[in-house]
Amino acid sequence: MIFGVIGVGSMGRNHVRVLTEIKKVEDVVIYDVNRNQAEEIAEKYDARIANSVGELLKEVDAVCICSPTKFHFQHASECLEAGKHILVEKPISSSYDEGKKLLELLKSHRDLVFGVGHIERFNPIV
Repeated sequence: MIFGVIGVGSMGRNHVRVLTEIKKVEDVVIYDVNRNQAEEIAEKYDARIANSVGELLKEVDAVCICSPTKFHFQHASECLEAGKHILVEKPISSSYDEGKKLLELLKSHRDLVFGVGHIERFNPIV
């Protein structure tokens, strides 16, 4: 499986690190508007860089969306329309209306896996 990571800031770089350690992940393709940051992460974890979200979507099977929250709806919509499985960092979107639209869009993509990264949800201490 080939994974894409959109946004390689603090959370995105963790996703890239973990994905490159999973044996069943063949390759990781990253995109970030900050090209220098993308190059740094790509070199550190032997990932490939896409020049756009559209380019990334042509190369991957699944996507981790780690971009700033205000872009979650846009990126998730693009990924769904491209037929990609998605893990989006919390929150799912920046507004109730966008979240509702995204859930409606998901209804026409029931064959895809869509998850929101609530990493502390199952932490017994919380």
